[in-house]
Amino acid sequence: MAYKLAEEDKLCGVIYPTYEGFKPIPKATCEMLESKCDKTEIIVKCKDNQSEEDKKPESQSGSASASASESTSVSVSTSESTSTSESTSESQASTSESTSTSESTSTTESTTTSESTSVSTSESASSSTENSNTPEEPKPTPEPQPEPVPTPVLTNEELDTIVSGKLSTNTTLGNYYVTQSNTVTLVGEAPFESIEAYKKEITDKVGDIPELKDYTVEVLVNKIPGDNVGDKATGAPLYTKVVKITKPNGEVYQSEPMSIGTTTETTIDLLEALPRVEDKFSKLVTKDGQVVEVPEVSEEDKRAFENKVINDLKAKLPEGTVVEAVLEGPKYEKGSEVLSGKTNYVLNVRTTLNGVVSEQTYNVPHTEEAPQEEPAVPDAPEEVLNGVLNSKLAFGSGNMDGNILTILNYMGETLTESTIKQFAEKTGKIYEDRLNEGRPDSSKYKVELTVTQRKHIGDSLSPTDLETQIFTSHIKITKPNGDVIEKDKPVTTFVTEIL
Repeated sequence: MAYKLAEEDKLCGVIYPTYEGFKPIPKATCEMLESKCDKTEIIVKCKDNQSEEDKKPESQSGSASASASESTSVSVSTSESTSTSESTSESQASTSESTSTSESTSTTESTTTSESTSVSTSESASSSTENSNTPEEPKPTPEPQPEPVPTPVLTNEELDTIVSGKLSTNTTLGNYYVTQSNTVTLVGEAPFESIEAYKKEITDKVGDIPELKDYTVEVLVNKIPGDNVGDKATGAPLYTKVVKITKPNGEVYQSEPMSIGTTTETTIDLLEALPRVEDKFSKLVTKDGQVVEVPEVSEEDKRAFENKVINDLKAKLPEGTVVEAVLEGPKYEKGSEVLSGKTNYVLNVRTTLNGVVSEQTYNVPHTEEAPQEEPAVPDAPEEVLNGVLNSKLAFGSGNMDGNILTILNYMGETLTESTIKQFAEKTGKIYEDRLNEGRPDSSKYKVELTVTQRKHIGDSLSPTDLETQIFTSHIKITKPNGDVIEKDKPVTTFVTEIL
């Protein structure tokens, strides 16, 4: 067993270790040495108090001495190590230049340590003086080393402070997508890579915190329920973290679950912001389910309508939303059938917020109007109508040899079916313009004139009504009210007889 030497028993000039934890060394008492107390002389030798005899030289000139001594030495040393040794040495004989002889018995108990105690009791009978008279060189006294102070282990309360402070982070996990009215449309979970990066961000901070040297830090991330799709967004956390720290002494600290922040992104639901376009744009004139007229719309009117919709939407959408609106049309034209649900214009709307684009196409209501009734227009004057019906037509010229038609042409060119048709259309147009002079478009006469060839070259002609035998015509006049007038009209051809 190792012991601790008492302060009063320590020798001068000896440095003793200061390890704690050992019992004081038992001291020898007179009772223990009862038969020797009166015979024992205790000599304490220190560098500074050596006797003159101790300083004498080891031998004197021409003298010889013999000495016999009995010595008992007890040494006890203590340390924090666990090795212990006991040794007994007897009958040690030494011969010096002064021929002194010594017998000694020594018992030593020691445990390797930085603190030791030595007590020596000797009985000696000497017939000569000490033979050592050489002065001993003084040795420097080492300064005592300070006892190492062990680093205290952090308490759980201290670790709470570190976890909520130096190990905190503003990084978020998971996100909500909400409409402009703060309704959740999608819940986005954090990918595995993001969760691992979040843990690493915290554990990487440990190296910069001296208090956590020799501590092991682990971060646990758990998924928890949050807001659901269709709910009003509250920003409830989707994940929690627990910080687990193993102390140098093996104790394990574990924090309470702590919420991890989420992000909320606003998306545009155009149908929520603008369910429909209420304002009407453009006009159709219809009658009996048919489009009679599509009045033209100016570009200025279009831009004004688009800008109104853009400004109305911006007032309803989050700040920073980019809104575009473009009219497309018209979708009807004159004569088109009016269809239910079909509008003359549509409006294409596009919004952009945080890089997210939303698009929607709206029908733009239009107005429908009946055509304005024009005042009744009287029929063409009778003299004009009769003039068209009774006017004479002159077409072509020819030669007759005897009673045979030998030549027939029009304005010096041979007559063909195409020539006859062109003459009829041109003449009919002249009649039509005469009847419609000064009349509105909604009250027009229509004239159809046809010319028919009855005699051709080589045919014989009767001397009676010679000039009206070759062609005849028929005129058809349709009044604005739908009434029809038809009449055959004679066509005069100039014929020259060859003598």
